[in-house]
Amino acid sequence: MSERFQQQRELTPEERRARIKAIKERAARRAQTQNVLSGEASAEQSGPQMSRRQLLKILAGGSAVAVVASAVGIDALIDAKKADEKEAIKLQVLKEERAKAFGKTVEEMEADYVFYPEIGNYLEKDSIVAKAVEGYSESEREVVVLKLNGEYVKDKDGNDVRMTKALGKKFEAAFKKMQEDDEKLTFQFNSSFRDNNEQAGLHKNKVTDKKVGQRTLAAKPGTSMHETGLAVDIQNWTAVQTYLAEQGVFGGMYTNRTTSLERTAFAFIKKDKIPFRVIDPVHFSIGEFKDVLNPGETTQEKALRSKEIAKRMIGYLVFVALYDQKNVLDEAKRMKPALKELKKTMGNSGLMQPMKH
Repeated sequence: MSERFQQQRELTPEERRARIKAIKERAARRAQTQNVLSGEASAEQSGPQMSRRQLLKILAGGSAVAVVASAVGIDALIDAKKADEKEAIKLQVLKEERAKAFGKTVEEMEADYVFYPEIGNYLEKDSIVAKAVEGYSESEREVVVLKLNGEYVKDKDGNDVRMTKALGKKFEAAFKKMQEDDEKLTFQFNSSFRDNNEQAGLHKNKVTDKKVGQRTLAAKPGTSMHETGLAVDIQNWTAVQTYLAEQGVFGGMYTNRTTSLERTAFAFIKKDKIPFRVIDPVHFSIGEFKDVLNPGETTQEKALRSKEIAKRMIGYLVFVALYDQKNVLDEAKRMKPALKELKKTMGNSGLMQPMKH
């Protein structure tokens, strides 16, 4: 009879059960640790965090994996894996929700659209909106609520004004300059960031215009600058357009949208239905327009810019009178202070005389 067998025979039944239990626990911990390192363990199987010494004992042989695992901690490895899985699930659910705006599955969307996680929207591949977004880093694309003077900003309907961090910085700079000139001057927002589903809802709403026929008021989902977080609509555009233009945010009369005014007037005289091209002065964005008016730096440059803007504003008022008569008085009232300011700028530079309307 061997000495080892003799020792086991001398153990009491309770001692033998305790030894067997200890052996089983060690084996279970060894299997558990190996599962964690291979990514197979669940949160319920993780148990309490093991010390460096315990983990090294379980993973015999002192391998590099054991050393790394003991340093990081089993719980940390499991938490990281759980967090990754949770984010992946959330992203998939969001993609499925956004795909509904297009009436497609996530797999079908991959053919023509790209999903941008930072803004949570699909955008049409190689479009103006996609190129605009790709001009900024992932951190700059993050959509946040605009905060000015320490307060979160609301639009006319009481909703949070949301935009990318990139656009938000420009609004903060413009607002600072506005407050230096006039403490009462602020932004009056109509709308800001939209998700694909909101854009799809707006796109479905069509109106019938007796002069231009039936048309939609909004771009199709995946093609609007509002879906990028790089665009907003501002009601008091005449008062703030120059401050924003100086920060590279273009809208109002600074964009090439106003170039269709002459074509619009000509079509009206001919009693022709024009191909609808929105002249939308409330719309302001970054990365959208290539042909924009230089805000100007010298007195002469600013005067020339003011002259051009005044011409465009009067032309826009003619457009409103022709196609939207019920709002012409409101638009004229809104423009009056801005036109006075433009007149002052041109007068100071000696450019007032050539201005004839």
